[in-house]
This record gives sequence, C-alpha cells and structure tokens, in this order.
Amino acid sequence: MTHKIAGTKNNIGGIYEKMGNYKNALEYYLRALRVWDQAGDKAYVAACYNNIGIIYEKQGSYDEALNYHFKSLQIKEEIGTERDIAISLNNIGIVYERQDKHDLALEYLLKALDIKEKSDDKHSVAVSYVNIGNIYVEKDEQDLALSYFNKSNKLFNEIKDPFGDVTSLTSLGILLTRKKDFQQAFEHLKKALDVARSIKSKRFRT
Repeated sequence: MTHKIAGTKNNIGGIYEKMGNYKNALEYYLRALRVWDQAGDKAYVAACYNNIGIIYEKQGSYDEALNYHFKSLQIKEEIGTERDIAISLNNIGIVYERQDKHDLALEYLLKALDIKEKSDDKHSVAVSYVNIGNIYVEKDEQDLALSYFNKSNKLFNEIKDPFGDVTSLTSLGILLTRKKDFQQAFEHLKKALDVARSIKSKRFRT
C-alpha cells in the first residue's frame, strides 16, 4: 500500500511537470519522496531525487538541482544499474551547461556517454552526441561539434527516429551557418523542416 501511495503521488507530480506546473510537480514529488524515504526504499528515493532535480533545473534553481542529482547519483552508485548512473551523470552535465560551466558539463556528459555506448540503447547514445556537440559549440570548438552532430544524425537515421533526425539536422544547420558554409546549412535545415512537416511536429514546424 505504501508503494502505491507514493507511486500515485509521483505520477501526479509527473502530470503536473508535463503541464508545466512545476510548483505542484515539486510538491507531489516531495510528498512521494517522504513516503519512500520512510519506507527505506533507496531505489525509489534515488528516482525521486532525480525527478526533483529536473524540476529545480527547469525552474532555474541550478544549485538545488545539482544537490538532488548528486544525491541520486550517490545512491545509484551504491545500488543502481549502469543505465541509472548514466542518467544522473547526464543530468548533472546538463545543469552545468545551464550554468555555463562547459568543462564540467563535458566531463559528466562524456562519463554518461561512456556508459551508454556499452549498452544497446542507441537512442540515448544519439541524444548524448547532440548534448556533447552543443557543449563544443559553446566552447567554439566547431570541428568537434560537427563530428558529434554528424554521429548523432547517422545514429538517428539508423534507428529511424524522425524527431531525433530533426534535432540533429537543425543542430548541424545552425553550426554550418556559424561556419559560413551556407549551402550545406541550407540543405540540412531544409531537410529538417521537411521531416518536421512529415511527422506534423508543431515544435519544429513553421
């Protein structure tokens, strides 16, 4: 019964998060956390820490986000799977990116990627390639960024993920524009737009 109560609170938090109501999402995640913490269920506590960290990151409270992500990582390193550890490492990297701490962001994103590349989760690997490419863009290391965006695009095509394809093509187009390779930039952005229209993606459609 305890797990069902906590699970319900956690699910309600997830619904509020998707609605963009981060205040209520945080409230319900914290309620779920209290129940799981009292029950001594470390795996669920770690997962809840992760959710709370994401909410704080979305609210721009980066120090609080890191606090919860590091607490989640500590538990996962004690009891979790490699996949769960990679999730926390990736989330920490994203928060550091938000803080413009690019070297720290890259350190954690690369650690996450190293774990992911040993698994069969090609989608997660492709997403990491995009995240790492973005860091290299911010560090003005354009050739490295281009390499990661190309690897991402190739992998998204391999697994036939059109949403990921749009993301990687858009990233490539923006980077190629910065490199003043306007013809290639146009071709990538035009392809991204065509794919977005084909899947009726409101996020990318113009």
